Amino acid sequence: MHNQNDAPPVPPEVAPGGSGLLFQTYAHFFDKAVVALHKEDKHFIVLSDRYDPDEYYRERPDWATTKLRKAYEHLTGDEHPRIVRYGSTLPDGSIVLEKLWPGPLEDIYLPKSKVGITLSLYYRWALQFLSALSFLHAHGVYIVSFSDNLVWLQSDFSLAITGFISNVIDDVKEEDWDESGGWVGSGDPECFPEYEHRHERWRGGRRGSVKEDLHDWARWVYGVMTSEAEQDLVYNAGEFSMDWEATVTKDWTAEQWREKGKWLVDERERRRNLENEQYGRFLFDGLGDERLGSVFSRIWNEGYENAEEVAEDIKKYAARAGIKVVNGDEVDLEMPWCDAFEMQADQYYRWDRRDPIE
Repeated sequence: MHNQNDAPPVPPEVAPGGSGLLFQTYAHFFDKAVVALHKEDKHFIVLSDRYDPDEYYRERPDWATTKLRKAYEHLTGDEHPRIVRYGSTLPDGSIVLEKLWPGPLEDIYLPKSKVGITLSLYYRWALQFLSALSFLHAHGVYIVSFSDNLVWLQSDFSLAITGFISNVIDDVKEEDWDESGGWVGSGDPECFPEYEHRHERWRGGRRGSVKEDLHDWARWVYGVMTSEAEQDLVYNAGEFSMDWEATVTKDWTAEQWREKGKWLVDERERRRNLENEQYGRFLFDGLGDERLGSVFSRIWNEGYENAEEVAEDIKKYAARAGIKVVNGDEVDLEMPWCDAFEMQADQYYRWDRRDPIE
């Protein structure tokens, strides 16, 4: 067990918080690492989240920042505009990142999905997120677990990602992070066995894969396109029903279990595939191509091999919708993005259209 005394003191580079706080938290990564402001106000600092004196932890307290640092070091010398830039590592292991503003998407209200300017923004985000995934995958880095806090917005409303603390890197041996350390779950396998089953197939016996990251991309963009956080590819999936199995096998003898064991395994797989197909149609058919319903359906059914294939389909649907894609992952609005949208800081950040644009 590790308690808060295992954590190093707050680095002197961190800006102090108000009202007696050690620092002001701007974001968190799965409650394993927190983001604080640098005292020079030009960078953010990612620290291990070990500052609660009443908490005890099974894993090593530094695993999240260490894994994030190693991923950035693996990418050293090859920056990408859709990845939040790495600055340096402080003596205590905390990570200095560029300061993006308004920053993490989690505390920002999304505009409602409408045909026109807002749809252009969503296409832009979808392509930019894919661009980041393509870059990471080309370097053998897989995100594995994802949340809104990994998506940070810049002042021109473009996005960049960071905080991929569950990352897996090809050909890099995982360290021993103690119990529960080294990754964060994408879902509860007891509640969502179908989701975990699919991930096991994608991983091929290991954590991290292209198809797993694409599924998480689809979860996020689907939520954006429907403008409802509750509309989620995992949390709408429901439990895999085993009622049929209990009914069929309730009177089986030990000999029947031995004889029919393989049939039972095959039947489970057949029913899973059928439910996948039915559920995919239920989720995506109503969206249509313009809101990428067919793209989500193809990802759900494991029809893409890489992020580039997904991006090509999105560009095709963008052209049909009259959305002009330039430079691979940018949308030409024919006016500055900051003139089309603005942020309003109230209790939370709020999105507002400045002027109606058709």
